[in-house]
Amino acid sequence: MAMMMCPRADTPHPDRPIRVRRLRALLEDTLIEDGAGGSVTAVTRWGEVGLGHPGAAVRELLRRMTLGPVDADNVLCGAETADRAELRRVLDRLGGCVVHSLGVDSESGPVLSAEPVARRAEFAYAPSAARRDRPVRLSRFAAVRAHDGRLVVESPLSLHLVVLHRAPAVRVLGELGGTTTVTDMAAALNDLPPCLVAEITAYLAGAGMAVGVEHDPVSGLGRAQEDLDPRLAAWTHHDLLFHTRSRFGRNGAALGTLRAGATAAPRGAGPPLPLPREPGTARDRSVAARGHRPVSAGELGELLSRATCAPHRVGPAGSGPVPGIRLYVTVADSPDVPCGVYRYAPEKHTLVPLGAKEADLRELLDGARIAAGADRSVSVLITITAEVSELARTLDGSGYAAVLLVTGAMQERLRQAAASLGLVASTPVTGDIEVAARALGIDGLAEVSVGEFGAGG
Repeated sequence: MAMMMCPRADTPHPDRPIRVRRLRALLEDTLIEDGAGGSVTAVTRWGEVGLGHPGAAVRELLRRMTLGPVDADNVLCGAETADRAELRRVLDRLGGCVVHSLGVDSESGPVLSAEPVARRAEFAYAPSAARRDRPVRLSRFAAVRAHDGRLVVESPLSLHLVVLHRAPAVRVLGELGGTTTVTDMAAALNDLPPCLVAEITAYLAGAGMAVGVEHDPVSGLGRAQEDLDPRLAAWTHHDLLFHTRSRFGRNGAALGTLRAGATAAPRGAGPPLPLPREPGTARDRSVAARGHRPVSAGELGELLSRATCAPHRVGPAGSGPVPGIRLYVTVADSPDVPCGVYRYAPEKHTLVPLGAKEADLRELLDGARIAAGADRSVSVLITITAEVSELARTLDGSGYAAVLLVTGAMQERLRQAAASLGLVASTPVTGDIEVAARALGIDGLAEVSVGEFGAGG
């Protein structure tokens, strides 16, 4: 509830005082409902939260918090100690719905806000991070991006999303790229009051975006607690962010909604090539079993058929298979399929030639060989892609994660099919998305390659 006096932040005259306020609001989708007997219930994105029977002052504060950031001292001015204790209890119950903002003057609006993205989010205002001589820096997991017309800072380790409303917050954040102190930042940003720099730093630290740094006597370097945590050593920012944003718990967005997407028309550069419905004769398969390089049309057809025959269901019951999954085939060595790049049409069991350049074909095969750690290229390479507009029809926020699950299942089915045919199987650990987009003739953003599988060779 603290209110601080310091020079105005938007003027070069530091002798003009301003008030720095700690404000609170409720998330926009939170409703406060009165019940029987004076009870109050909050309807939130996490479910209904019973708040008991708070007094008139706390009720009025909750009402105002649904309208925007509020200084509780203004509402509870002259209120009894019991009202303030009741407010703390109510705010604890509403932790995952309370937005904590830093304001400069009542008419200026917030400088920054910490919005919860998890049910049990608790904002831990960190005055220790604001000590003038305390080394501090941005967390290595924090990232800045534009979101809904706002500049935000997010971290997979944090239960909050920080919104940078005004320039002072952005400028302080820019100083936190390396280890620094409030004193050093205030000197560099000499038109900002040091107390405002300190408060912004404390809010960023309270939301988990800024971290304190301690001197490590062994290495002689400054290290934050996150640098010493063995649980975080194996995580990169990208992997941990993908994990938290594609699962429930720390997402903040409403998962489970369906969105429509437009489907791109399939391409082709020549007449389709029909594939046999049978894998081939016993003689063909015995040749393959000895490691012979070519993969026949019958064997290729069996691989593709086995990969696509099983339903891959995601999401709620009845949501059906993941839409937008496509298979492309790069043929390097086959006795009855010309060398080239094709799109597989499962409904007709045909290969549609795409007219890829020889150089792109070879680069795609070489990249797969290197990624698989193989001595020579495979006879055929199957590339799995996903059409992004179709991913939007799956669970919002988890479509790409679902596609990766399906991709792994398809690769396993391909491996089993190759083993039954006596073919050498190869699953590259990764693929070059730029080479794949060029060789397959796909956009690279509208349709993305997500996995590969090789056979023969």
